[in-house]
Amino acid sequence: MPIAHSLTLVIVESDPLLLRALGKALQHIDSSLQITAIPAQQLHQHKFINSHFDIAFVGVGIENEQQAHQWLTLLQQQCPLTIRCLLKGATTTSWDWQLNDNIHFCLAKPYSHADLRHVINCTAKIQSLAIDTATKSVLGKMNGLPVMRQQIAAIMSAFTANPVEIPVIADLISNDPFLSGKVIQTANSAFLGFSSETVNLKQALARIGTSACHALVVHTEAHSHYQHTLSEQQLAAISTNAFARAKQARELAKQLNLSTRQKDTVFILGLLSGVGAMALAVLAKTSSEQATLNEELVAAYILNLWGFSSTITENMLLPEKLSQVTSIEMAVHYLAKKSPCEALTEFEDSEYELLQQLKENDELLECPKK
Repeated sequence: MPIAHSLTLVIVESDPLLLRALGKALQHIDSSLQITAIPAQQLHQHKFINSHFDIAFVGVGIENEQQAHQWLTLLQQQCPLTIRCLLKGATTTSWDWQLNDNIHFCLAKPYSHADLRHVINCTAKIQSLAIDTATKSVLGKMNGLPVMRQQIAAIMSAFTANPVEIPVIADLISNDPFLSGKVIQTANSAFLGFSSETVNLKQALARIGTSACHALVVHTEAHSHYQHTLSEQQLAAISTNAFARAKQARELAKQLNLSTRQKDTVFILGLLSGVGAMALAVLAKTSSEQATLNEELVAAYILNLWGFSSTITENMLLPEKLSQVTSIEMAVHYLAKKSPCEALTEFEDSEYELLQQLKENDELLECPKK
């Protein structure tokens, strides 16, 4: 299905057959795409860096490893609005520069139509996100963006399947010992308050809920990604704050008699704000530009790359004042950030009036006044 507006793409690939096949596959996904195909051997003849492309698909193999690195780095610095997708060939070589993550996506052979469509759809969503161009440029220059591993991509797809099948998700998570241990640990935490011990993944998923577990997988993957660049103390502090915000948001949602879906949404917003906090902490080590960003803004950018819905990414972005929020979920997210560890049993008059208005817009039940 064509996207809302035409995107411009460039493909850089040394294999002429693959270059042609990728062009056809992308055109098949959306006939409105404007595609420029450049053989890697002829790249020096093109001034593509002076042209604007929404997405750059850059193929890499043993024969052009260093060149690909240079192209991606050049794109990152001079064309930060371009979404950079690495097309990884079949090789056992591990590139240290890839660990620095100056890319947004990494696709390994064989690439499926679904993989390519995911990159296109996420790019379109980032372009429509309510972030100004200058800020998107700062985000596009960031090193250390967590790139979704194929194993995690499979888990993410299972969470969004219809219907969601817990046994399938449990099997996929069980292949990652660190992740499976984290899910069971969370199910046994005081945060959930179960009296009996959770002993397996299926039970943990049932107790945590698939929406909350979806967020937990992403948070855990980000934690694992950043453990090489941030100290354990930093990561622990960020995770503690994110869980506190998630818990506070869920308690506020219960107090306001919000729906199950809305309770899940505000929990996800609180927990995944931590992903933005991790990325921001890395940026603070190397750049002064982090002062122009905040953790919710960075989180929204990353979650768009990971395919989260607009309900999550749009409500993740917090305004300066509570009066500027546009949904009840955003309001709860705002209040949970304001007081993540304090019990909020009453609301100020101004808060109450705004929450009432937002609830009326959503046709929800009236909340108690102070």
